[in-house]
Amino acid sequence: MPSLTSLTETFRLHTRLDSCGDKIVPGKRGHLWVDAGKICLMLLDAPPVFKSRLHALINPTGKVWQGDASPNSKGRIVQDAKVFDIAEDKVPEALRIAGIKRIRQASPEIIAQLERIRPAAQAARKLKEDRQEGLPGA
Repeated sequence: MPSLTSLTETFRLHTRLDSCGDKIVPGKRGHLWVDAGKICLMLLDAPPVFKSRLHALINPTGKVWQGDASPNSKGRIVQDAKVFDIAEDKVPEALRIAGIKRIRQASPEIIAQLERIRPAAQAARKLKEDRQEGLPGA
């Protein structure tokens, strides 16, 4: 039974509170949340998604609801959708559909490279500051 905390740690996601005070994982086109141990997806004013693509996300007991596709105020065709009981192995696809971005994380190689160049960068910054202050010897 997944929890929102385990979901955010596994996939490195941000959370925030929605208007009801519930924790959600926000995205560009929708958001994910966990209800009674089941992962759910809601799309609001999102570009239409094929129903088969949403059905591919769910467990056998899951449900999919899609509203009518209609133009928004800018004339673009948008649609609302809800998916209940998403399979845990299909969460990456649900993240893509909702437009949810992961927290970026540097690799150990990049961190080691940054640590190697840090002293040179700090010395260059100090030299630049000294020149701007007009100190002698700079």
